[in-house]
Amino acid sequence: RFASLVGLSEVVFAVLAAWVLLGEAVTVAQAVGGAIVLVGLALARQGDRSELSDDTVTWSDAPATFR
Repeated sequence: RFASLVGLSEVVFAVLAAWVLLGEAVTVAQAVGGAIVLVGLALARQGDRSELSDDTVTWSDAPATFR
């Protein structure tokens, strides 16, 4: 679920890149929209963490050959 939402951050970083590299103006609507996207991603990530159960294999449990 989280991985599919990460694509939404592309727009936020495109606006930031245009502002930094090209000197484009960032409007209030763009800033608010970007903040909403970032908060949504943070909430989605928080939800993914709470869904992990005790028997879920995590990165630290993986064999050393896969690190």
